[in-house]
Amino acid sequence: MNTKIMSEKLGLQTSGEMPEPQQDALGESQDVWSARQWWLIQIVFWLGFSAITFLTLTVWYATVEMSHVLHTLLQGLLGLILCWPLSRIFLSLGDLELSQRIPLCLFAVAAVALLWTLLRMETFIAITDARGLWADFGGWYFGAIFVFLCWSGMHFGLYYYQLLQRERLKVLAARAHSIQADALAKESQLKMLRYQLNPHFLFNTLNALSSLMQQGDKVGGQLMLTRLSDFLRYSLDSDPLEMVPLKVETAMLETYLGIEQMRFSDRMRVDVQIDSAAEDVLVPSLLLQPLAENAIKHAIAPSENGGTFSVCADVQADRLILEVGDSGPGIHQAEASHGIGLRNIRQRLETLYGQDFELSYGTAEEDYVVKIVIPVRGATEF
Repeated sequence: MNTKIMSEKLGLQTSGEMPEPQQDALGESQDVWSARQWWLIQIVFWLGFSAITFLTLTVWYATVEMSHVLHTLLQGLLGLILCWPLSRIFLSLGDLELSQRIPLCLFAVAAVALLWTLLRMETFIAITDARGLWADFGGWYFGAIFVFLCWSGMHFGLYYYQLLQRERLKVLAARAHSIQADALAKESQLKMLRYQLNPHFLFNTLNALSSLMQQGDKVGGQLMLTRLSDFLRYSLDSDPLEMVPLKVETAMLETYLGIEQMRFSDRMRVDVQIDSAAEDVLVPSLLLQPLAENAIKHAIAPSENGGTFSVCADVQADRLILEVGDSGPGIHQAEASHGIGLRNIRQRLETLYGQDFELSYGTAEEDYVVKIVIPVRGATEF
């Protein structure tokens, strides 16, 4: 089977696509603070500033006039608008060393505070028709620097709190994945044992073994018994949490297929093509057997002429590409897509790789093919 069949040709369904992250007002992934929450915090800060200004200046100096109240609200609005570009400047400096970042942030604060001071003074002169105000420029500018330093402290406090929350969520997610992986692996082992030890499989195998003995084919009977023993031993001894080299997984699969081949004789043909670069790639144990079970049950066994079961594996751009197919009529697609085996494989891949995998299935030419694409990882990465 051609190992370069593309997903578009194969598939009706795929999984493992990465969702696009949403962005918040800070330009980061929307994990903790949404854009609405961020702006609400800014509004509360500048309303608080306006209230303090009103109580400590307007009321204290007994200048409670409409023009002064309007200016107090207007300068708060100007500060709210200017905090947006300042936050973008802070984020753009995030990759710099601390010794470079601090002076640049202080310079940005001084520049924005200067702009805010000029706008405040111009609007105050326009609204109140004050004269000689520029003589107090230093006091206005000093107050502006203090306000924006307070705002910067709030900004970085929220920013690093958000990062801390993200790390906490990652740790919790990792723990949850670990617990889920253990539970799914144990469940997977039970399901695999149900596949492997189901009465039909044992009955058919023992019946075929009995027929061989009656025919006097002791060599064939001994070979089938040995394969059955090896297969059951592997099934019972294998740890579902273990990642095994692909060559070990395919060796177990060939043992299983060898038993089935002796049952179906020339009605079942097996074609296993594993590229040398893929032999030592680690894969979840007992990954391929349910796919073989589906193919035999839904494609080869019902067909009078049988069919070919094929496995191809290759490594391309640090991705392991597995293609498991059969030359049956392909009518088992609907059932397989909702079957326990394929659903179990999808759950295990999601647990082990998150969204960094692809599982697709469908008809390619005259074959029904299941394609699995997973990253090539070392043993320490699991």
